[in-house]
Amino acid sequence: MKKLIEIKNLTKRYRIGGETINAVDDVTLDILEGEMVAITGPSGSGKSTLMHLIGGLDKPTKGDILVGGINIAKLKDRDLSKYRNTTIGFVFQSFNLQPNLTSLENVKLPLIFSRSASNKVDPAIRALKMLDLENRISHKPNQLSGGQKQRVGIARALVNNPKIILADEPTGNLDSKNGSIVINLLREINKEKNVTIIIVTHDPNIANKCDREIRMKDGKIV
Repeated sequence: MKKLIEIKNLTKRYRIGGETINAVDDVTLDILEGEMVAITGPSGSGKSTLMHLIGGLDKPTKGDILVGGINIAKLKDRDLSKYRNTTIGFVFQSFNLQPNLTSLENVKLPLIFSRSASNKVDPAIRALKMLDLENRISHKPNQLSGGQKQRVGIARALVNNPKIILADEPTGNLDSKNGSIVINLLREINKEKNVTIIIVTHDPNIANKCDREIRMKDGKIV
């Protein structure tokens, strides 16, 4: 497998009051194409900040993040927005579904933002069917269980055929049964579609299902 993500001397600093916090502190890391990686560590270790930097949700204080050879740390906001929408699929702990939209409409949102197929529903329907949600297409989030909401979230992450899925505590709001279903689905997607998946998690059982575990503490990889 070839390198997909190359992180070099990456640092993200925040000023809180009069104190400087190195949320990510001089991290160098490679992630291979098709890997499923867990980023673990205690609260405040920098794992979510690292994920946000990879996802283009935040910009580093210094250092480089090369994704497919493109240094996203140097991209302008417009290009960074395109990168987030076409290269990255996001899965969130709190699902982040629009409450007034149906499952189909929620999954279709990235297509509208990318303007690639804004008037088509076929990719969204395919994604929902792949996750066994064809009988929930017209349901709104308040009509879905937690596990179904997260599967809608995964379908939304997949609809633009991203190279990378970033999942931030994707089982945090689920019971153990539904959490296991979600992780197994992500593993299937990883294997069948060769999508690189990065999961931030506190759960050692999830880390054990990944190809590799990256542990963080105090902003550094340990």
